[in-house]
Amino acid sequence: METKGGVNVPKKVKKTRVRVHVNGNDIIQSFDGESLKGSYMEWKNEQRNVDEAKLFVKNSTNILEMLSKHGVEGRGGVGNATDNTGAGSIIGIMDKILLGDDLIFEKEAVELLDVKKDLMYTEKNNNPKDIPFRVPIKDSYNKQLGKWEWETVHGHYRTEGYIQKRTLPANQGGDEAEETLGAAPKSYFNGQPPMWKALFGPGGLKEMTFDLLDNLKSMEVSVPMLNVRDAGAAQAIIKVDLVRRKIEDRLLGEEYRKSDGTYNAGKAMKALQTIPFKGGKDDDLVKLAAGIADIEGDIVAYKLNVTPLMMKKMALALGFQEKPVSESRTEIKEDIGKSWQSLLKGKKCNNCGSPMKKETGGTRRIKGKWSCPECSSKFRHWRN
Repeated sequence: METKGGVNVPKKVKKTRVRVHVNGNDIIQSFDGESLKGSYMEWKNEQRNVDEAKLFVKNSTNILEMLSKHGVEGRGGVGNATDNTGAGSIIGIMDKILLGDDLIFEKEAVELLDVKKDLMYTEKNNNPKDIPFRVPIKDSYNKQLGKWEWETVHGHYRTEGYIQKRTLPANQGGDEAEETLGAAPKSYFNGQPPMWKALFGPGGLKEMTFDLLDNLKSMEVSVPMLNVRDAGAAQAIIKVDLVRRKIEDRLLGEEYRKSDGTYNAGKAMKALQTIPFKGGKDDDLVKLAAGIADIEGDIVAYKLNVTPLMMKKMALALGFQEKPVSESRTEIKEDIGKSWQSLLKGKKCNNCGSPMKKETGGTRRIKGKWSCPECSSKFRHWRN
């Protein structure tokens, strides 16, 4: 919450939005990921700048390349990864969700959950800072025995002893190799090597993955105008409780009956387009009608656009009863007769007070004659 003028107002969150045209519909998907997107891009740029000179690992361009190989290839010395569970797949999924321009589907969310499990497993069982390396101890070469003393370090292999053995002459137990890189900083051994920082350190890939999973909970989907154009979509949308209730309450009245007794589907279709709908328990049906059954996120808003034929079928399915033309005309005549009877009821003769009778022809006030069956009085109008 932010405070403005002493009043708490909701903090505005920058959303990551994607708008894609799918099956004749514009689909807008958004979630609270813009801030995380910026952090992820900064993280990637930072890892690109951690090259072999800072990694103290030959033949690796940067930390991103090493992460793609993590858990698959050994890295120098005699140390090797303990299994094939690594970070290689994580970056691809993060790129697709945070940096992609396509919709995010449920399978990506499931994959991200799997990534979370892999990260937790990797941190426990294949953590870069815990990977063992057997390396020579500096100044431990015994000329008489022709042997070095060895030690196990974790996280990196380029210790001072390793460099010493690599560069010394053969008669001193060395490999007479040329080394362009020196020993790695002491913090890399049994501490915080670059790959560990990239994966599990503050602001690392694990932290961002967990944040992204939390942010995906805010995923929202809106369809400005859901165009229902096939029978399958119509069958799905009519099962949505909110849609069904709106049609029953607002689009089945007599104002949608034509003069011939049939349903005015065109008028109802236009009225339906103006009704806003919200998501809820039937989100899966709405997604099915929109052709996005596997998309991630909750439906928050949509409007409907159906064909007149579909509108008519839905109305009839929900109880609107069309009437044949003949039946409709009979009812109209009966209604007219009843209306005249109601007009005549209570009209009394001005002379004797008996009920009057309308003679055929003319209107009721001017041209026709009203007659009294009792006293035979005739009138062109009445006073009572």
